[in-house]
Amino acid sequence: MSDNELFARPRDRSWLLGQLRDETVGGFLLLGAAVVAILWANSPVSDTYFGFVDTRIGPAMLHLDLTIGDWTADALLAVFFFVVGLELKHELVLGSLSNLREAATSARIVTTSLSTDRKPPCTAAVILPSVSVSMRTTP
Repeated sequence: MSDNELFARPRDRSWLLGQLRDETVGGFLLLGAAVVAILWANSPVSDTYFGFVDTRIGPAMLHLDLTIGDWTADALLAVFFFVVGLELKHELVLGSLSNLREAATSARIVTTSLSTDRKPPCTAAVILPSVSVSMRTTP
């Protein structure tokens, strides 16, 4: 047996790793986990679910002895904001915000909507730049 055969990945494993790297598969796994959690939390054995979620883990010396529910919420928030940061960087470097004029227009719309109660007039055209018709809202 040669070194190449010894350290080569089996074909099935590479297929599985390729499938797990796909965004759709990850989304379906997350959706499936959410459905299982909802069904478990609303079933007759919901005490086991809440007992599991309220289990404390982590180093108490560092004040990190949090429940599994707290750890899960913190981890999902961290992943969410990491993805949002990556998307924002992509838009600033390669996307519509890389053009200074479009970025200034978007910044003006955001600051206007934050500083007043009135909605900006061309929100749909900024969010969906491929839309050819401007969808204006009436005050």
